[in-house]
Parts: sequence; structure tokens; C-alpha cells
Amino acid sequence: MMKGLGFIFIPVFLIGIFILSMTTGILLKKPFLGHDDVLHHVHVLKEDVRNEQWDKAEDHLIKAKKAWKTVSKRIQFSSEREEMRLISRIFVRIHGFIEAREKGSILAEIAEIEYLWDELGR
Repeated sequence: MMKGLGFIFIPVFLIGIFILSMTTGILLKKPFLGHDDVLHHVHVLKEDVRNEQWDKAEDHLIKAKKAWKTVSKRIQFSSEREEMRLISRIFVRIHGFIEAREKGSILAEIAEIEYLWDELGR
């Protein structure tokens, strides 16, 4: 009797774990600690760019990229890989735009990050 329950329980338990890990992207992208709040760092970066504070913008870009690296590990099984790669590429482009002082281009890239962030885990 116990042997039969084990054959049923283990697969059901594993399937439950897989379903849980694949559907929790919305929760896992939220910050657990202060340093992994991607959206906060992106918003601060946006304000730095609007005020043309390029050194601060570079610092906040670094913080946003570190936060994204942390969050992307948490959501890798529950989000589209291509969306995650796109966000990483956008951060690289923003770095180049900061060096070139391209305010409009940076703001456009930030708007795309905000859109992709809202779509992650859905």
C-alpha cells in the first residue's frame, strides 16, 4: 500500500514543483533586498539622464545591471529567455548612449525596459 502511494506522490509532487517554478515569475521579479530592485534603479537612471547628470547615470546603470543579474537568475525558468536577453542588450546600448550623451536614445531604451519589465513573467 505504501509503495503504491510513493509511485503516485513523487510524480505529482515533482509536477507541482515544476508548475510552481514556471508560474512565479511575477513574484520572483519583485525585489527581495534593496539592491535587487531593478525598476527603482532604472527610474533613478531615467531622472539622472533627464537632468543630464551623466556620472550619476553611469553609476545607476551599473546598479541596475547588478540588480538585473540577480533577478534574472531568479526568473530564468519562469520568463521568456529572449525577453531576458533583450533587457541585457538594452543595458549595453544604454552604456554606449551614456558615453555619447544621447539623452533621447537612453530615454527610449528605458521606456522599452519598463515595457519588457511589465511583460516579464506573464
